[in-house]
Amino acid sequence: MGVLSYFMIADEIRVETCRLGPDGRPGELLRVTIAGPGNLFRIEPLGPGGESGTSVRLYLSRDPKRPPISCVDILRRILWVAEFDTHATEGAALEHGPAGQLAPSAPVGQTDPLQYELRRLTTQIVNAGRGVW
Repeated sequence: MGVLSYFMIADEIRVETCRLGPDGRPGELLRVTIAGPGNLFRIEPLGPGGESGTSVRLYLSRDPKRPPISCVDILRRILWVAEFDTHATEGAALEHGPAGQLAPSAPVGQTDPLQYELRRLTTQIVNAGRGVW
C-alpha cells in the first residue's frame, strides 16, 4: 500500500537497490521500474553494485487539466525532518534534506502548521520536462 500511494503524484517509479552481502561487500545492483499501479513491474539486474543502499525516483504526473506539481516545492512544504538523506531536482531547482535535521522551511512557531502557506521558493529557469523526485 505504501509504495502504491506514490502514484497519487507520480506516473512512474524507479527504484535502484543494492544489498550488503554477508561478506560486507555490496551485492548485485537491481533496478525496479513500475509504470503505474495497475501495471506489472520490471526488474533489471545492473551488475555488481558500487555501494549498498536504495534510491527511489518518482516521475511526477503532468496532467494538463491540473496545476503543475513541483517536486522541490512539495519537498519544502511537507518534509520537515527527513529520516533519510533526501534530494529533489527539477530543472535548475534543487532541494536537499539531510537526515535528522529540521528543514529551514518547517513552520516552527505556527499555531496550525497544516495551514501554513509556504511561498513558492523556486523559479523555473529551464523547462524541466518530467520532474524527478
